[in-house]
Amino acid sequence: MHLKQAGFRSLSLGIAPLSGMQPTPLASRWHRVAGIVWRFGGRFYNFRGLRAFKSKFQPHWEPRYLAASGSVGVVFTLADLSLLAGGRRS
Repeated sequence: MHLKQAGFRSLSLGIAPLSGMQPTPLASRWHRVAGIVWRFGGRFYNFRGLRAFKSKFQPHWEPRYLAASGSVGVVFTLADLSLLAGGRRS
């Protein structure tokens, strides 16, 4: 409310990782793995809770895409993304 009163029209709440993963018949192996992580990965990162919290602010969701080459590149890229989204733990 403070920012709205200060004249801000928009605010970024960041991303909600993996929340747009929909099962499709032609989905790649990595897409299917990400969908499984979204459904069952709450023990390691609260994907659903983060999405629910951000949804309270009635956001305008915009897709973000990830591009990586090869199998190992995808693993490293997903690891980097998880550190960016969730922060480092000491």
